[in-house]
Amino acid sequence: MAIKFPRPLAPGDTIGVTAPSSGVGEPFRPRMEFAMEGLRKRGYEVRLGECFYGGGVTSAPAADRAAELMEMMTDPAVRAVVPPWGGALGTDLLHLLDFEALAADPTWLVGYSDTSTLTFPLTVLGGVASLHGSNLAETPLIRRCRYGIGSTW
Repeated sequence: MAIKFPRPLAPGDTIGVTAPSSGVGEPFRPRMEFAMEGLRKRGYEVRLGECFYGGGVTSAPAADRAAELMEMMTDPAVRAVVPPWGGALGTDLLHLLDFEALAADPTWLVGYSDTSTLTFPLTVLGGVASLHGSNLAETPLIRRCRYGIGSTW
């Protein structure tokens, strides 16, 4: 299978933020606002999904999480999707995702931890490259190193 690569991000592009696993409770929202402001300062628009706000083990019922992820990943205006963090139970979404639709106009899905339960099938079943990288919570800690590869410090 040939792997499709989403186009590189450019200033002005929109980054979608949704919680396909754990959402963000009130005490952690200032940290996430700081991270989103960092993206805006880099020239990106940020679209925040409703599932972001759900607290608890999962941000919302699986059908709602899957629908919001599909909406962001298939919207041509959204060029990357990043969750706030991992969590548990992202596997609940797999049977609800349309991998053919996700491959039609690929969008970057970025993250690690529980997000890997989505990025791996996106690549293996959908043929779309994804990024094992920082979730939103770590975004302000990423800096460009001398060779253009992200490093955390």
